Amino acid sequence: MERIPTPAARQPSRRRGAGTERHLRRLLRGGEHLRAWGRAWVSTEGPLPRLLTARTLDHVVLTDDHLLLYSTGFFSRLPRRRVYSGRLAHLIVAERGPRTVAVWTKGRRPLRLEFLRSADGARTAQTIVAAVREHADQAGFAGSVPTTAQPIPPPFEETAP
Repeated sequence: MERIPTPAARQPSRRRGAGTERHLRRLLRGGEHLRAWGRAWVSTEGPLPRLLTARTLDHVVLTDDHLLLYSTGFFSRLPRRRVYSGRLAHLIVAERGPRTVAVWTKGRRPLRLEFLRSADGARTAQTIVAAVREHADQAGFAGSVPTTAQPIPPPFEETAP
């Protein structure tokens, strides 16, 4: 009796997310090279971030000099437009867990990037931390804080009555 191959066995193997990666490469501007990318829940950091802050599932892209966020299309789930661009030399990063990173610049509230639960998400988070620290070392700037330290929020000016 002859075995009929399953539909998955008939199709050539394709890496998951290859179409998304091609689309992200097309969205990059001239001179930018994709180093790593992943999907992450993005929110501002604060008390109870999962309950009290708005979160969006965006595409996080790391290039040679920038950290970029692209919003996700509603129906296609493909990256649509650039909503954030931060130079790695100006960023400060703190690890919040194996797949969670807080990123901010001086005087701004931290963005919390919580990558999806996969090995790729953890690897992308670690790549971002390493890239920011590398650029901070080159610029002579302390671009990262220890894992246990909480970021210092930007000072709010209090006016005396």
